[in-house]
Amino acid sequence: MLLTRRQSTMLGGYALIGAALLSGAPAVADAADEAAVEKAAQDLRKAMLDADGAALDALVAPEMVYAHSDGHVEGKAQYIDTIVTKKTIYSSITLSNVNAVIAGDTAVMRFVFDCAYTDAGKPPATAHLGVMETWQKQGGSWKLLGRQAYHI
Repeated sequence: MLLTRRQSTMLGGYALIGAALLSGAPAVADAADEAAVEKAAQDLRKAMLDADGAALDALVAPEMVYAHSDGHVEGKAQYIDTIVTKKTIYSSITLSNVNAVIAGDTAVMRFVFDCAYTDAGKPPATAHLGVMETWQKQGGSWKLLGRQAYHI
């Protein structure tokens, strides 16, 4: 059976979650870790709005995979380049219904992503998406490891 890129990406995300849950990591997260992951997500939101390449680089793991709601997949360099070179310009981003589950050094965060943006050469637009992110604690700070956006 052949898998589409979307199915493959989702399967990889489920594998990461399963590995974290089966690793014997505590199921109940420390309140400080939960707050730190939520802060990292807000810092990422701000870095996207500010097109801040240094902040994006610090928040995103080298191995990051971003599967967009239209099915195309990017790595860290492509993701940061799109924002920093203003191929996509975000004028507003709101995260709502945020829910984080932490297992050891892995966190899975789900939320609703509402934004206003402009893609190069196109009229301004808005998006209302569901997002699932996987964060991993690397070197004492939380890094975005995976992001899957989907239409609600």
